[in-house]
Amino acid sequence: MQKILILYASKQGQAEKIAHAIAGHIFSLGDQITLININDVDREKPVLTSFDRLVFGSSIYVGKIDKALAQFINANAGVISPMPRSLFLVLMAAATTDTQRREKSLTEIRRNMSKQLKVHFPEIEMIAGAIKYSQYNWLVKWMMKRIARKEGGSTDTSRDHEYTDW
Repeated sequence: MQKILILYASKQGQAEKIAHAIAGHIFSLGDQITLININDVDREKPVLTSFDRLVFGSSIYVGKIDKALAQFINANAGVISPMPRSLFLVLMAAATTDTQRREKSLTEIRRNMSKQLKVHFPEIEMIAGAIKYSQYNWLVKWMMKRIARKEGGSTDTSRDHEYTDW
């Protein structure tokens, strides 16, 4: 039995939903899971070296992961780097059926991660998220509609759309 930490950042709830699904799956395999939202990290104070594997997750906004999660990873880079670790990213580019476009997005995201983070992640999983038009102000709704159109998603702003392949 391994002890696994899943530390995630979620703005609209999809990355949190995905983190819980990953935790449930890993737990069903018999491993021990600690699941922490980055906003609770000061209160929960995880001792990273007490885990066998670290899993980090975040939605991508303007090509970057959540700032608080990036700061945590960078502040603990010396501890995290030698440990088994992985990163899941929630982004609309993962919803595209165009394999070439998906690979191009992953390459771009990896380049951004190498600039944003002091830790290299050999395992990065891109997961399609959701477009939650009901939670957006007019500007974000307009931007998300443009992204959805580009990626082949729905531009119907009268409802939310989930693209995560559960």
